[in-house]
Amino acid sequence: LLRFVTKNSFRILICHEITNNSLWVETADGQYRAFIFINTTATNTVTISAKRYKM
Repeated sequence: LLRFVTKNSFRILICHEITNNSLWVETADGQYRAFIFINTTATNTVTISAKRYKM
């Protein structure tokens, strides 16, 4: 599932896969993007990683 959502000053590309959840968040002016990756494990822990990129 890929879709763009615009909320306030952010444009968001949401990517959903079977083994993980991740999304791209982009400022409306296109200056910055962030990749956010959410991972869960069999022990019911969650890891959230984020990387910001200046475009």
